[in-house]
Amino acid sequence: MENNMEVVLGEGTKVNILNNLLEGGRSARELAATLKIRESAIRMHLERMVEMGLLTSKFSREGVGRPKKKFTLTSAGHELFTKRYDIVMDAMVSLLAEKEGDRYVRELFVQMGRKMAEQMGESVKHSEDNGGGSSKPTALVELMNQMGEKAELVRTPKGLTIVNHNCIYRSYAMKYPNLFCEGYHRAFMERLAAPYRVVCRESMARGGASCVFNVERLEKS
Repeated sequence: MENNMEVVLGEGTKVNILNNLLEGGRSARELAATLKIRESAIRMHLERMVEMGLLTSKFSREGVGRPKKKFTLTSAGHELFTKRYDIVMDAMVSLLAEKEGDRYVRELFVQMGRKMAEQMGESVKHSEDNGGGSSKPTALVELMNQMGEKAELVRTPKGLTIVNHNCIYRSYAMKYPNLFCEGYHRAFMERLAAPYRVVCRESMARGGASCVFNVERLEKS
């Protein structure tokens, strides 16, 4: 297993608790017996992970006696475990390229980028010339950061540049830069930044320290 959980949680006891909860809900007493740790210590870890959104709890009655407080993983808790989405992505790209050709696959990713822009870009669409000094590139950068990127808009004598220090598609872009950098991501940004043209000047997938996009305003004819 990757150390995603150890990176987030910082130590092993919480990781061991999460591993046990993969099999289903457990009470603090049950976890303490399994892990051979004091119940009071287990409860502290459990409550902290509830605060972090990794666990949820509810009381359930099992036979006679008082209801027991059971802890279960939330969706965020499950996401800490290793996922191999890349296997599915590799198979899909290979199958499509074999069946339809590389050009078809790239165009498909371009269309995906435009579709995603349509679904997520309402805040960007209405930002141009609103009287508050806002602009499409500024709103685009704000949306990218809401999605988990770490982007900034840089104004230079030659124009606008978007510099992204954390590509959320990095693991896939490293394998398929032509699909994600020049295809999907560029199409997503250009659709939302219109009437600006977006050009991928540098990318982490191509060895750059960051992903850099020139944003050029198209002159109206």
